[in-house]
Amino acid sequence: MLISIVIVNYNLSGEVMTCLDSLERHIPQDRLNVVVVDNASQDAALGQLRDRVSAMPGWRFIGLHRNIGFGAACNRGAEQSTAEWLCFLNPDTVAGNDFLQCLWKAAESSGADLLGPAYGPPRWLEWNCGRFPGPILEGLSIAMLGRPLEAFWMGLRRRLGGKQPLSVDWVLGACMLLQRERFEFLGGFDESFFLYYEEMDLCRRLVDSGGKTVFVSSCRIHHTGSVSGRRDYRAFTRRFYLGKLQFLYKHAPGFRGRVPRRRVRLQLPVQRLLWRRPLVGT
Repeated sequence: MLISIVIVNYNLSGEVMTCLDSLERHIPQDRLNVVVVDNASQDAALGQLRDRVSAMPGWRFIGLHRNIGFGAACNRGAEQSTAEWLCFLNPDTVAGNDFLQCLWKAAESSGADLLGPAYGPPRWLEWNCGRFPGPILEGLSIAMLGRPLEAFWMGLRRRLGGKQPLSVDWVLGACMLLQRERFEFLGGFDESFFLYYEEMDLCRRLVDSGGKTVFVSSCRIHHTGSVSGRRDYRAFTRRFYLGKLQFLYKHAPGFRGRVPRRRVRLQLPVQRLLWRRPLVGT
């Protein structure tokens, strides 16, 4: 079983090398096909990362001349990979045990087209999967209640289901395993999403085409999360909500999407208040 792993880097070359260390520790070399796509990084460790990846047989380093966005870079990596299954992995992830084998077995048992793992031990609030945005959820999010309630519901469903894969609308894009055939059928990631919500858009199109997305809590990987976002919390927040609005304009156009779009616009002023907190963005 061979899975192509695509990692997109943007000024996180040190984190990518830590991720590669963990992959080499836990996955046999004959099952590792890694493609690293660099979005015109300028960090000091970039040359070391390029040399390391280029020296590995079956691995590939793709250096881009400009930052084309996360989804577009994932597409470039997928085009240069070889396996029937694709795993898109964030640079700030660390593999533990054979998470790919775990996800692949879950794909066989559940018949899922796209799968996502847990990012730590089981908990009551499960933030890494959920439902697509809608009027009720976005209304609650104005008061910062939407995501916590959604995370509680997902955590409850996971506990009631035991270790069985949980059918969900979307999974977090930090680690996604999916069939190449389905990915190519969907046309890959929508490159008009520069950063954020490109994975939810892919999950939406997958569901619309009759595909199935599952969250597998028995498969785990460590994810630091928002490493780049912590450096500039304001820029992160703006991009995040622009991505959400773009998703709603695309998948809930016209009158039926008017209410959730208005509610998303009301969420940004709440976030501006959080910018004033001294710990935010550090």
